[in-house]
Amino acid sequence: MTKIAFVGDLCLSGVKSLSYEQAQQHFAAIAAMFEPYELAIGNLECILSKTAFPGVKMNIPISQCPPLSSLGLDIYCMANNHIKDCGAEPIIEMQQFISDAGAHYVGAGKDKKQAYTPLVLRVRDITFGILNVTDASHYAATDNEAGVAALDEKQLQQAVMQLAEQVDAVILVIHSDLEFSNYPSLWRVNLSRKLAKYCAMIVHHHSHTLQGYEVVEGCVIAYSLGNFIFPVKESQYMQNKPGNIDEGMLMVASFVKQGTTVTASIDSLQPTRIGQFGFLRAVSDEECQKTLADIEKYSLALNDKAFLRTHHWRLCYAEFKRFLKGIYYTYCRDGFKASLRYISLHFKTDQHLNWFRSLITLGYK
Repeated sequence: MTKIAFVGDLCLSGVKSLSYEQAQQHFAAIAAMFEPYELAIGNLECILSKTAFPGVKMNIPISQCPPLSSLGLDIYCMANNHIKDCGAEPIIEMQQFISDAGAHYVGAGKDKKQAYTPLVLRVRDITFGILNVTDASHYAATDNEAGVAALDEKQLQQAVMQLAEQVDAVILVIHSDLEFSNYPSLWRVNLSRKLAKYCAMIVHHHSHTLQGYEVVEGCVIAYSLGNFIFPVKESQYMQNKPGNIDEGMLMVASFVKQGTTVTASIDSLQPTRIGQFGFLRAVSDEECQKTLADIEKYSLALNDKAFLRTHHWRLCYAEFKRFLKGIYYTYCRDGFKASLRYISLHFKTDQHLNWFRSLITLGYK
């Protein structure tokens, strides 16, 4: 049996508000949580770089960050919508920083080939293949520039099928959909269930909230594990957002190999809470029980397609209204050409095209 710990979004920018020693103490406390498990996997949603970018809040100069070896994670997923906020070069610097810590990365690379290359690791008697993709296609790697592995459903299905033939167990990590909801879109649920036959585990990120989980054809699907390390209290963008954004979950999955088949199951769920500067605070028994009850509620809703469709369509409609306001304010502030650029930038990425598609299909797609 192999036990792997999964957590949600990690933004380490809070270290800039702490002394180096204080940051090390927080890192050590987190590492202790992962110590009992063979692997720990999370979504690295910040930019670590040799050069400081003061105008980018999610940027952390490497000189201010303790080594990632002291944080305890073994695998950093990099396919997300912030990893390239400071350009292509910091992606290479981050990967070197991760490698220097003796850890692994997946989901981004110096070019398209590396970005889409799965991470293959053997733990005990199981060979795992890990894939990581995102709908932030505006940050996609090219043949000549670093970036992320963009989510293309046909390409992803083919990649998962091929990987399943080469390894004992596929772990798929997806960063997509709208933020601040406790329920996934119907298209994401349908995609996950379609791919479940080839995977042992599918984990989603990006909503910054907890969402439900289910087991389909022996595959554990977790639709969001929330924020794990993230300065939500200090973020102006995060203020007053719905969905309990200070919540996270350490999900431990057990993988058992019988013959040539690997079966995954949920071993434990450990609710977490975010405190000052995005690091963890203690969770009371009452908070823990409430979170676990909420997770059960979110999970039950996964069987109600009508609810998921309607709920997501309403989110898409709200997003559309914000989009229209953005066009108007851009036009008033910067003129007609700027408003056209605003529209163009939105529809050059699947991150926005996905919710627009769901809007016009009434939540079905």
